[in-house]
Amino acid sequence: MPPRARALAHLLERITGYKLEYPNEAIAGYGGCKDWFISEFNKPGFTLECGKGVNPLPLSDFVYIYATLEEALISLAVNL
Repeated sequence: MPPRARALAHLLERITGYKLEYPNEAIAGYGGCKDWFISEFNKPGFTLECGKGVNPLPLSDFVYIYATLEEALISLAVNL
């Protein structure tokens, strides 16, 4: 786990309200963009799931999701 990854993950958890999950390494898939980024640069990488419910999410959720993700991304940048 890259330095500060856990602290930044908890920051994202607080801002977005999503529960932080620790996938079982035997089950978690490798080879995605986030996994490559972490492996290549030894920096924290995250997948942020947007919204809750059935896909596609209603367009009416866009403003809330955008505002939440904007706050999360700014907070990550400030705390790096």
